Amino acid sequence: MRAHRVPLFGDGAPWPLARPSTPTSFGRASRRVAAALCVAVVLAGFGGNVASAAADREVVINLPAFRLYLYENGVRLREYPIAIGSVVEQQTVLGTTRIINRVVNPTYYPRDWWAREGVEPIPPGENNPVGTRWLGLDIPHYGIHGTNDPSSIGKPASAGCIRMYNHDVEELTELVRIGTPVHIIYRTVIVERDPYFGDWRLRVYKDLYERGTNTLDAALAELEGAGVPLDGVSLSGLQALLTQASGLATPLPRFHDVTVDGAETEIDAFRIGDRVYVAAAPVAALLGESARWSPRWRVGVVAGETIRTGMVVNGQLYAPPADIATALGLEWHDGEGVIDFRLPPRAGRPEAGSETLPVTGS
Repeated sequence: MRAHRVPLFGDGAPWPLARPSTPTSFGRASRRVAAALCVAVVLAGFGGNVASAAADREVVINLPAFRLYLYENGVRLREYPIAIGSVVEQQTVLGTTRIINRVVNPTYYPRDWWAREGVEPIPPGENNPVGTRWLGLDIPHYGIHGTNDPSSIGKPASAGCIRMYNHDVEELTELVRIGTPVHIIYRTVIVERDPYFGDWRLRVYKDLYERGTNTLDAALAELEGAGVPLDGVSLSGLQALLTQASGLATPLPRFHDVTVDGAETEIDAFRIGDRVYVAAAPVAALLGESARWSPRWRVGVVAGETIRTGMVVNGQLYAPPADIATALGLEWHDGEGVIDFRLPPRAGRPEAGSETLPVTGS
């Protein structure tokens, strides 16, 4: 299968995730770790039409996205929400494996149940922790399975296995077969291109396992690898998206000019879609005021006024110009790619003949 570096949105999109750089097989150490994670399930009979599952299908699991993708010939067929291994002790391992069995209505065997007083296997039914299907992986005690706790989907809540809604794993079981490859990867920064408008977008997920993936260098490498022109891309805006890590496909941040009374400045600003964010501190400093981000309350504070719509870049507050102007009592105007703040009389106006105000961003 060919991996596409430049993905597209929507069903039928190419594989949006490069093949993992981790080893493509699990050694003894990995198997020992995995064996301590997901508990055992016994065979309760294979179900579904195995012959109907295409031989050229692949499963891709991106842990930070809480998503399982099914591809055929590089084209996405399905996308499912999942739960993954817990953050603290039982993180899901990475690498490439394959499906080795398919179990319908499995019996759940708790770890070392025979040596634990009062612990018994749990038969198929609504109380079964692995739900209605088990797709065993070629990693000891690892599988893709259902759940009796649907509220855990979308969370790092499992003992290392991949949980799915029962109805989703039932469908997936009919679409895969023994031997279907499974790629477990960890991608937090993904570049996408809108197939209708052709604009580039960035999707950033939280670095759940704290692997240090949400860095500016990593984002720039992804953009360059996808062939995205970097002219006009705001580094401050990129850092804001990395800090926010919303998981949403977001237009690339672009530089935006800021003037004061029509004079050029070095105040940093960027536009994301139709919203502009301006470095608040240098604007406030023109009036002898301060602007900051409050980590405790997760709000911006400009001249004592609370701003809830800001973004954080390296600890500095960036906020919509309207909110900054309101907090400081300024007038402002959004022109052709330029935000202009109007200072009140006797505030730090530029001297006659001055072309640029010496104020900076963060």
